[in-house]
Amino acid sequence: MAGATSSHLASLPPNPLSPSSSSSLIPSRSPRPWEGRVRLPRRRRPERQIGRRGVGARRWPILVLMKLNTEAPAPVGNGSKMAERLKLEELNWDHSFVRELPGDPRTDKIPRQVFRSCYSKVSPSAEVENPQLVAWSESVAELLDLHPEEFERPNFSLFFSGALPLVGGLPYAQCYGGHQFGVWAGQLGDGRAITLGELLSSRGERWELQLKGAGKTPYSRFSDGLAVLRSSIREFLCSEAMHGLGIPTTRALCLVTTGKLVSRDMFYNGNPKDEPGAIVCRVAQSFLRFGSYQIHASRGKEHLDIVPTLADYTIRHHFPHIEKMKNENLSFEMGEEGSLAVDLTSNKYAAWSVEVAERTASLVANWQGVGFTHGVLNTDNMSVLGLTIDYGPFGFLDAFDPSYTPNTTDFSRRRYCYANQPDVGLWNIAQFTGALSAAQLISEEEANYAMERYGNKFMDEYQCIMTKKLGLSKYNRQLIKVLLDNMALDKVDYTNFFRLLPNIKADTSTPNNELIAPLETVLSDIGQQRKEAWISWVKTYIEQLVSSGILDDQRKALMDSVNPKYILRNYLCQNAIDAAEQGDYEEVRRLLKLVERPYDEQPGMEKYAQLPPTWASRPAIAAGSSYTNITRGTTLTALGSPSSWLSPSGDFAFGFFPADSNSSLFLLAVWFDVTYPKAVVWSAKSEGPVPPGSTVQLTNDGQLYLRNKDGKVLWDAGVSGASSVALLDSGNLVLADASSSSNFLWESFKFPTDTLLPGQVLEQTYPNRWRPQPLSISPSHWEPVCIVLANSHLWLRQQARL
Repeated sequence: MAGATSSHLASLPPNPLSPSSSSSLIPSRSPRPWEGRVRLPRRRRPERQIGRRGVGARRWPILVLMKLNTEAPAPVGNGSKMAERLKLEELNWDHSFVRELPGDPRTDKIPRQVFRSCYSKVSPSAEVENPQLVAWSESVAELLDLHPEEFERPNFSLFFSGALPLVGGLPYAQCYGGHQFGVWAGQLGDGRAITLGELLSSRGERWELQLKGAGKTPYSRFSDGLAVLRSSIREFLCSEAMHGLGIPTTRALCLVTTGKLVSRDMFYNGNPKDEPGAIVCRVAQSFLRFGSYQIHASRGKEHLDIVPTLADYTIRHHFPHIEKMKNENLSFEMGEEGSLAVDLTSNKYAAWSVEVAERTASLVANWQGVGFTHGVLNTDNMSVLGLTIDYGPFGFLDAFDPSYTPNTTDFSRRRYCYANQPDVGLWNIAQFTGALSAAQLISEEEANYAMERYGNKFMDEYQCIMTKKLGLSKYNRQLIKVLLDNMALDKVDYTNFFRLLPNIKADTSTPNNELIAPLETVLSDIGQQRKEAWISWVKTYIEQLVSSGILDDQRKALMDSVNPKYILRNYLCQNAIDAAEQGDYEEVRRLLKLVERPYDEQPGMEKYAQLPPTWASRPAIAAGSSYTNITRGTTLTALGSPSSWLSPSGDFAFGFFPADSNSSLFLLAVWFDVTYPKAVVWSAKSEGPVPPGSTVQLTNDGQLYLRNKDGKVLWDAGVSGASSVALLDSGNLVLADASSSSNFLWESFKFPTDTLLPGQVLEQTYPNRWRPQPLSISPSHWEPVCIVLANSHLWLRQQARL
């Protein structure tokens, strides 16, 4: 399949959030025929300022024709006559996907390669036992014209767990492929999602209903096709939270438990655990992905005809305005000589590719604006409609960190981190247009033009969003750059900062000691030097506010409408998950109501806007589990699998560190895992290095033991009753109290060896070989730094990142 060259990414306007070059995202391979240098149309760029059409809006005919519906659908039923509400048996089914596209002739569920087919007919097969309704969305039910009383039916959960078929439904699983982490993975498909069919609403809208976790399909490969309550709660809540934020997304109708347990190894470390099973009903106008087209283009000439068939279907049902294009003046010169033009009226596929690119760019810009990180931006997780789709290890920014990723499998490369999302979006568009090029639906110039439009659209949207978030009348790149640098350096809470920002008054006479008072709750832990930096920024910001001429009250109202007070923080999800796993679903329902109105004050709900607690940074919270690195009974083995664990950020590792070049001896240690060379910052005070086969285990009574391969105890933490062990992003190895996960029974910071890490305090009780007076270091954001005791001197050591 096609991939974007580094020149494609170079065409993207400078990403103000990117900490490094994006070229590292591109796997090396030979170029494809359609991968020429992106040549920009010759045009004069207008001055960027806010008007009726937003920041940087261009007066091009293309934007009139290709006006995108990137906003969330307008609420239905408000001020208009309510559509007739229906029973499940009365829903209006219309199965265009199955009717108009080629399907798999086989109906079995045996995992296999499915050729020349867009889907396989398959029915839900998850085992259920007294399934229960956890929660449902009133607004989604209204989209489908479904009567609220239907959710009270005794057999409702049987229908939406797949145990009973819906009258008129026609279930199937989609076939698609995809690039995963930049590598072509071949056929993927709906391995645990089964579409029940398509509905036509009273408003003429087409909606697909899909059960995620409903059992095996031909695309399940080695999986069981099931889902657990933990991940299902996260997907259900975040689907509706993104809609509440006004960001295009798939929706969620309801969430039911199956009554069965499902075994999951969440950390892929050989320690599976039984968890409650669940199924979420997802709703979208289409679940088509970039990979839906890639799979057929990748299989050779005899399969290429499926690409235009699927493209025609998509345009006909989901981009009908493209079919109705008139022969307007929509030609754009490409190249320095102007010898060739891209005519979007003569080739509907070129016009379609441009709209897909612009929808994707707008979507990613909206993610950046609210601090959302998807976590798994593979091409099979990219909606052709520009929707947020497939909620896995997602996360909203707490402390602002451009390199943040909630995906533990991406810690080392951070391909899909927050700052890289704009570039990855372009890379994925290159794969999508590559599939269309392979099928000869678009030319090289048309593919390049779609990618160029992605870059321009992203910057237009992002600049408009950030301008509105700051309450300014026009975009100020330098002001925003300094702000984001300050936020990253001081790890300022992203959401709360922007919600507090409107409280700053446009008054240049405000004394210096009062300038940052409105931001005190998010800037409380900074030193005097950093306060001065923030005071300087606020002064410049106030000058911009004064020049805008907008009254403070009006500006605050406008800013509050784009800066949410409430986001679906991972720890809030975790609290709901913990309660739900005990059979209490009220917190799930409470969070659903909260995230439906994220911009409102919602009196009485203020606690949900507070800064996250300390435990929220622990490794499993972003994955939706209360597990930490090591739970009771879990073991690490020298030269075994696994032999170490990573901190949430991936900066530190804990486990067995080779003490020699032959890996014949090991230290039980904590080390910098992102530096070269890797540097040990703490080690257990055992009798010395240990041989292969040695283990560290948190016993069933909560004691942490290091044993050699013969079972002899070589070291222990000296405490019992720990519920789990976690390695925090600070490099602190902690044993959590079983009675309170926020209390530590033991921590490595209290028992230093020869290294003092940022944020670690040297106390009087430390060994005499350390100086007895207290010492504290401010954290370094950009590079690993520590203090090392060597030759009776303290040395400041700065490690180079890999």
